[in-house]
Amino acid sequence: NEKLKMKFVSTRSNVEACNRKPPKLYSFEEALMSGWAQNGGMLLPEHIPKLNLEKCRSLSYPELCFEIIRLFSGDEIPAADLKGICDRSFERFSTKNVIELHALDDNLYICELWHGPTLAFKDLGLQALAELLCYFLNKNKKRLNLLIGTSGDTGGSALEAFKGKGNVDVVCLYPKGRVSKVQERQMTSVGSEANCYVVACEGTSDELDVPVEAVLNDFDFKTKHCCGSVNSVNIGRILVQIVHFFWAYFRVGREHVGFSIPTGAAGHLTAGIIAMQMGLPIKGGMHVATNNNDIMHRFLSCGTATVAQSCLRTLSNAMGIQVPYNIERIVNLASGRNGKLTREWMSSFKQENGSFSATPQVMKVLHDEYHITSSSVSDEDIQQCIKSTWSSKKYLLDPHTAVGVFAGQKVLKDSSNMRNMTMICMGVS
Repeated sequence: NEKLKMKFVSTRSNVEACNRKPPKLYSFEEALMSGWAQNGGMLLPEHIPKLNLEKCRSLSYPELCFEIIRLFSGDEIPAADLKGICDRSFERFSTKNVIELHALDDNLYICELWHGPTLAFKDLGLQALAELLCYFLNKNKKRLNLLIGTSGDTGGSALEAFKGKGNVDVVCLYPKGRVSKVQERQMTSVGSEANCYVVACEGTSDELDVPVEAVLNDFDFKTKHCCGSVNSVNIGRILVQIVHFFWAYFRVGREHVGFSIPTGAAGHLTAGIIAMQMGLPIKGGMHVATNNNDIMHRFLSCGTATVAQSCLRTLSNAMGIQVPYNIERIVNLASGRNGKLTREWMSSFKQENGSFSATPQVMKVLHDEYHITSSSVSDEDIQQCIKSTWSSKKYLLDPHTAVGVFAGQKVLKDSSNMRNMTMICMGVS
């Protein structure tokens, strides 16, 4: 039975196999609790299951989440318990549909992911991840110390999801002066909760990720102090993000669908790739839309990822990332799970001013099999997109979603098959 046997494996796992050691396999619970793999890699499902599209086409968001998560949780959570987890995860959202699909034009839609308690799309993954983690912690009578580095919205969402939880302590680091006033107030206003600790740090979000990653990659320290992460390094976040793609595809009800994805750490792109492998027919491809911190665009354009000298301040501050850690999952999937190459590339990439070049075969998979394209959107483009959308549609875009809308409109304009193409922009707030 496929669902009973699901395990998770490191992106660098076959290095161990080359050393004649069997790769370490992680249960669903271990994968959620661990964050990073023990050998420094990131976790992915050992194999990608298929979703029954016809069975799931008319399901609600919580029901669809249940059907997708159960493919990865196997027999570790009884069906009734998992259904309760999925129902509770979205009780605090302001719309009964959890997310909404808004038509800007006949062939351009916004998948509104911002109806959660902090108005950020991260609420979707983090509310569900909080329920899942606390299920296992309560079951095993354990406690967890969560370390979070945020570029803006993850911090507020995580603190809101875990505040008051009796078996979790949260330490959240954010870059001082590089988040919005609303984001900063969301994070600092939970100080009365005994389990939440918020620290403003000098430097960028990439720089504060360095000590967080170092702690979580120190297996002995992490084990002794029960440390975990709920950034998109946690595979649980990625699995919930898969749900958005299927839900939006089912609701738009068209065949030739593509997605425009505002991109920072590339968690949404990773989820989209897995959704494709689960059977989602994204015939219009996935378009990666970055701001001026455009390392993912540069990588997808030329095959080389080089960390820029500095992280630029932009209107879309939560996407201010120059070291998108999910790039490791993406190249591992595109390389056919080649752990040896993944380890070599990431070792080079995570040096100071690091860089790596993927093989032509990997780039061919990304472009021709996954149908991924990309572009970079300037602050001037963001402002113009917000202004024109309000003027013509009376629909107010936030700067992050505007990155995706501007890029999606350009893809449609340049498409030779525009009349049959429908673009869904992930509205990330």
